[in-house]
Amino acid sequence: MHNTYVVRTVAAPAALFFVESIEDVPHGAVLVFSAHGVPPPVAEEAKQRSLKVIDATCPLVTKVHLEALKFAREKRTIILIGHKDHQEIVGTSGEAPDRTIVVDSVEAVDRLEVSDPERLAFLTQTTLSLYDTQEIVTRLPSEISQDRRPEERMTFAMPRKNRQEQSSKWHRTSIDFWWLARRK
Repeated sequence: MHNTYVVRTVAAPAALFFVESIEDVPHGAVLVFSAHGVPPPVAEEAKQRSLKVIDATCPLVTKVHLEALKFAREKRTIILIGHKDHQEIVGTSGEAPDRTIVVDSVEAVDRLEVSDPERLAFLTQTTLSLYDTQEIVTRLPSEISQDRRPEERMTFAMPRKNRQEQSSKWHRTSIDFWWLARRK
């Protein structure tokens, strides 16, 4: 969920807390993963702490996570275009941390050093527009074959209205507390 008003409306009348770390969530509480997703260690820690997880990860972000896993299985270096501290990039790069390089500018692409230029793939932060990433994408090494380039419709976010409407149904539940995980 992205929209603060929707988040607060969905959670009412329960208490709502935004946390940066799962350590801040009481054992056994309800935890909502944000639309930006979380890296696998966060999901695992939530399970270990017996948290009741509501995964509100955007389906588009989930698709990008799955692509990252696929590229990692293929032993490709993943060039992930986005802002390194953005929650979505933290989650996506967490799917294949040893295979992912985050770039946020043409200059970062120019500094890229990869061991095998023939085994590259790229993904983008879904909250960035085609316009935001176009210059970086055109600067990527030409060795990235067309089948290792994501489909435009897959990597750029669609309107969030449907997701927010779906989430609004949760406010009718008997949840006393909501904990929204943002990053760690």
